[in-house]
Amino acid sequence: MIDNTEGVLNAVDIKISKALVTAALMVEKTAKQIVPVKTGALKRSITHQPLIPKREVEVGSNLEYAPYVELGTRKMSARPYLRPALEANRKAIRALFGTI
Repeated sequence: MIDNTEGVLNAVDIKISKALVTAALMVEKTAKQIVPVKTGALKRSITHQPLIPKREVEVGSNLEYAPYVELGTRKMSARPYLRPALEANRKAIRALFGTI
Protein backbone atom coordinates (compact mmCIF):
# COMPACT_ATOMS: atom_id res chain seq x y z
CA MET A 1 0.00 0.00 0.00
CA ILE A 2 1.30 3.46 -0.93
CA ASP A 3 1.06 6.18 1.70
CA ASN A 4 0.06 9.42 -0.03
CA THR A 5 -0.69 11.32 3.18
CA GLU A 6 1.97 13.94 2.54
CA GLY A 7 0.70 14.58 -0.99
CA VAL A 8 -2.87 14.98 0.24
CA LEU A 9 -1.81 17.35 3.03
CA ASN A 10 0.21 19.44 0.56
CA ALA A 11 -2.78 19.63 -1.80
CA VAL A 12 -5.02 20.75 1.07
CA ASP A 13 -2.47 23.38 2.14
CA ILE A 14 -2.36 24.75 -1.40
CA LYS A 15 -6.16 24.91 -1.60
CA ILE A 16 -6.38 26.64 1.78
CA SER A 17 -3.70 29.17 0.79
CA LYS A 18 -5.46 29.96 -2.49
CA ALA A 19 -8.82 30.30 -0.75
CA LEU A 20 -7.33 32.63 1.87
CA VAL A 21 -5.88 34.90 -0.81
CA THR A 22 -9.15 34.85 -2.76
CA ALA A 23 -11.09 35.77 0.39
CA ALA A 24 -8.62 38.54 1.19
CA LEU A 25 -8.93 39.96 -2.31
CA MET A 26 -12.72 40.03 -1.99
CA VAL A 27 -12.54 41.92 1.32
CA GLU A 28 -9.83 44.24 0.00
CA LYS A 29 -11.89 45.11 -3.09
CA THR A 30 -15.01 45.85 -1.06
CA ALA A 31 -13.05 47.89 1.51
CA LYS A 32 -11.63 50.04 -1.28
CA GLN A 33 -15.15 50.62 -2.59
CA ILE A 34 -16.56 51.80 0.75
CA VAL A 35 -13.60 53.51 2.49
CA PRO A 36 -14.13 57.25 3.04
CA VAL A 37 -11.97 59.19 0.58
CA LYS A 38 -10.43 62.58 1.21
CA THR A 39 -7.08 62.36 -0.57
CA GLY A 40 -7.25 58.74 -1.72
CA ALA A 41 -4.17 57.73 0.28
CA LEU A 42 -6.11 55.42 2.59
CA LYS A 43 -7.89 53.76 -0.31
CA ARG A 44 -4.60 53.17 -2.14
CA SER A 45 -2.98 51.77 1.01
CA ILE A 46 -5.51 48.99 1.58
CA THR A 47 -3.89 45.67 0.75
CA HIS A 48 -3.58 42.10 1.96
CA GLN A 49 -0.66 40.15 3.39
CA PRO A 50 -0.61 36.34 3.63
CA LEU A 51 0.76 34.97 6.89
CA ILE A 52 1.69 31.56 5.51
CA PRO A 53 2.82 29.61 8.58
CA LYS A 54 -0.30 30.68 10.45
CA ARG A 55 -2.74 30.07 7.58
CA GLU A 56 -3.98 33.63 7.95
CA VAL A 57 -4.28 36.67 5.73
CA GLU A 58 -4.37 40.26 6.95
CA VAL A 59 -6.31 42.92 5.10
CA GLY A 60 -5.72 46.50 6.09
CA SER A 61 -3.61 49.60 5.77
CA ASN A 62 -0.22 50.58 7.09
CA LEU A 63 -1.19 54.25 7.37
CA GLU A 64 -0.96 55.59 10.90
CA TYR A 65 -4.47 57.06 10.83
CA ALA A 66 -6.24 54.00 9.33
CA PRO A 67 -7.34 52.60 12.74
CA TYR A 68 -8.77 55.98 13.70
CA VAL A 69 -10.94 56.04 10.59
CA GLU A 70 -12.11 52.46 11.20
CA LEU A 71 -12.68 52.76 14.95
CA GLY A 72 -13.09 56.49 15.52
CA THR A 73 -11.69 58.60 18.32
CA ARG A 74 -13.24 60.60 21.10
CA LYS A 75 -13.34 63.56 18.70
CA MET A 76 -14.22 61.73 15.49
CA SER A 77 -16.95 59.22 14.74
CA ALA A 78 -15.92 55.83 13.40
CA ARG A 79 -16.20 55.35 9.66
CA PRO A 80 -15.69 51.60 9.37
CA TYR A 81 -14.66 50.12 6.06
CA LEU A 82 -12.82 46.89 6.94
CA ARG A 83 -15.40 45.24 9.18
CA PRO A 84 -18.28 46.03 6.79
CA ALA A 85 -16.17 44.71 3.89
CA LEU A 86 -15.67 41.43 5.73
CA GLU A 87 -19.35 41.23 6.62
CA ALA A 88 -20.40 41.94 3.03
CA ASN A 89 -18.31 38.98 1.85
CA ARG A 90 -18.99 36.58 4.71
CA LYS A 91 -21.35 34.28 2.77
CA ALA A 92 -19.07 34.09 -0.26
CA ILE A 93 -16.06 33.36 1.94
CA ARG A 94 -17.89 30.60 3.78
CA ALA A 95 -18.95 29.11 0.46
CA LEU A 96 -15.36 29.34 -0.78
CA PHE A 97 -14.07 27.37 2.19
CA GLY A 98 -16.97 24.96 1.98
CA THR A 99 -15.49 23.65 -1.28
CA ILE A 100 -12.19 22.61 0.31
